[in-house]
Amino acid sequence: MMADRRTRGDRMAFLSALSLGLWAPAAVAVEVEPHRATYVIELTDQEPGAGILALEGEQIVLWERVCDGWVIEQELDVDILYAQGTTLHFRVDYDVWESMDGQDLRFNARVTVNQMATEEYSGIATLSGNGPGTAHYRLPGPRQLPLPAGTLFPTGFSREMLRRAKEGEFQYDSLLFDGSEGSGVEEARITIGAPIPAGESTEELLAQSVSWPIEMSSYAYEADGGRGPLLDEVRSRLHANGVTEWWEAEMDGFAIRADLRKLVALDLPAC
Repeated sequence: MMADRRTRGDRMAFLSALSLGLWAPAAVAVEVEPHRATYVIELTDQEPGAGILALEGEQIVLWERVCDGWVIEQELDVDILYAQGTTLHFRVDYDVWESMDGQDLRFNARVTVNQMATEEYSGIATLSGNGPGTAHYRLPGPRQLPLPAGTLFPTGFSREMLRRAKEGEFQYDSLLFDGSEGSGVEEARITIGAPIPAGESTEELLAQSVSWPIEMSSYAYEADGGRGPLLDEVRSRLHANGVTEWWEAEMDGFAIRADLRKLVALDLPAC
């Protein structure tokens, strides 16, 4: 049975699952395998009355090393057929460039439902070492959001996750800004399971890689130090070479799972 939780609704839950479920340790220099991964998405559960007859989709994720940082591109397409005959097509396009030192970020995110844009975010963000920073939004309109001290962009967030997994840590909290929506920083609680030995995957590029089961809970950030409402929970299996083998997320009234179907290693740039 699905847990009762506060969610952002279907559209933002798809975007959140896309960003949170795939912040594997893929931005760690030396450890990472730049790659292009394709996932197949299926319905795994639904609450009574959800009325979903069918759900299918695909996600394509690109982690590419460039001379001055990392480029991360993600595309997600999901079709949902409801019992009353309604069909919804969700598409999420998300891309970021992040500097090698993790201090600068350019972000773009767009969500469409039946080819109509419902959310769109674009801008830049900067951090000052371990101190605070600022996000400058261009879309949906000009504005600035403060980023509290301790905020991490995807690279730093991923590096910290991998370090703690390798050290055998069980649970920790972190602040993440990735530009995937307009609410700014989120607080993530990451729970790391026991390592899964190499050889447990049938995918050739993952066969020699240790991996960890991860559960990531995302909460609204509260500046007073308290914990805001639970927004999302995403479970995944993350490999030490930076590849997510699968992820699961609960939407508003139903749950989905994405499984890796194709994995291609990418070359490093000739810098």
